[in-house]
Amino acid sequence: MLILRNGRGALGSKLSAIIQERHLSHELKLRPRAEIYHTWNIDDKSETTQAIEFEKFSHFLKSREASLRLIFVSTKSKADDWYVHYKQQAEVLALATFTETFVIRIPTIIGKGSLAGIRNGSLTPWGCYELIDLQAAANAVFDLVNYNGLRRIHEVSGTTVPAKIIKSLFTDVPTNAPSDRST
Repeated sequence: MLILRNGRGALGSKLSAIIQERHLSHELKLRPRAEIYHTWNIDDKSETTQAIEFEKFSHFLKSREASLRLIFVSTKSKADDWYVHYKQQAEVLALATFTETFVIRIPTIIGKGSLAGIRNGSLTPWGCYELIDLQAAANAVFDLVNYNGLRRIHEVSGTTVPAKIIKSLFTDVPTNAPSDRST
């Protein structure tokens, strides 16, 4: 049995759809039980909110059997904020709690929420962004469902794009401009 714990956002929806598809087509070959933990508040990065998310995860781990196969969806973000701090703390706790724990660190997923701050002007991009599309992120999570190797932390690679290019996509390219391609 494969369980998705409170899958949030576009990735959660995509994972849920893939679970349904693969169960129906019998493509999903599982050990007795596996859970994908993909629930975390990414919108409010305050210390209080992130501490609450960590506590919820800690309680989740305490309520599970020691034989659980856990796939913890984490972040590749290198931001110096409470979100990254508590996600890293959760990784350590999960790895120390179960021998069948796998952490998957995913870069920023291209979607309506991930770049909204740049689009609406509430964020000023800097540095580089590592981006991945939704399908590739979901596939990477499912690659770990039946993984039998020794590595317990997996990082998914995306495409690195300078922030100024991302910003120019939203500021320099009109959304309703006619195409300049000749046919």
